[in-house]
Amino acid sequence: MPDPQANQSLDLAALMGYIQGRYTFTEAGYPALRHLPDELRANFVLSHVIAHTLKSIGSIATLAEAADHSGEAPAAEALREPVLKLVMNSLRLAREIGLTADDVIGGIPALMKPH
Repeated sequence: MPDPQANQSLDLAALMGYIQGRYTFTEAGYPALRHLPDELRANFVLSHVIAHTLKSIGSIATLAEAADHSGEAPAAEALREPVLKLVMNSLRLAREIGLTADDVIGGIPALMKPH
């Protein structure tokens, strides 16, 4: 898999594959998997990816809440990392539940309501 930083025009399918390959769930990395039967491993992975997604949302919410008190919008640079992690984890979650890049690309416009 090519490094996405070396190829800025990487397509969504390749990016989803890169994320999946980079963040694998092994017993060495996640000792709790050793004690789970195979049928519960998928639930563990799903739960873990959702936990990371919620962490990203929490980071964004923390910045937004502070902005409510200061009256100044959070700096784009402060939002960059949590937003990118949110997208990364969303794509990981999509792939984990069986969505392809085509499903994502075609599904998002289909969900959007006309103005």
